[in-house]
Amino acid sequence: MGTKKPDVICSPPSPMTCLTLGEMHQARWNVHASCRRCSLRIRVSLKLLIRVHGPDACWWGRKAPCPRVTDGRSCPGELVYSAQAINGGSWVSMQQQPSEQVVKAWAAKRGSFYPGER
Repeated sequence: MGTKKPDVICSPPSPMTCLTLGEMHQARWNVHASCRRCSLRIRVSLKLLIRVHGPDACWWGRKAPCPRVTDGRSCPGELVYSAQAINGGSWVSMQQQPSEQVVKAWAAKRGSFYPGER
């Protein structure tokens, strides 16, 4: 059996669900970056972002300059990120940085991690 509403199967993306890049990758989220000025849309590789910034990097509230170059000039717009938790689900903008309360609640839910000796 299935449903025509994928957001019923998996809740839409939120900082409480996955705050870091590692959690987004583990939950198999789709992330896109889009420029509002030139309408460029890029699929983001979470593996590559994790290699560059580490798995504990928070990507909520981040922006990047648009990489598009036309006629020898670069686009003055910014890339804004959005995430999707399941194929066919809602796209949620990652434009707003999570509040301090959200980060504390996420840390409490995650628990403390002690790597210990191996």
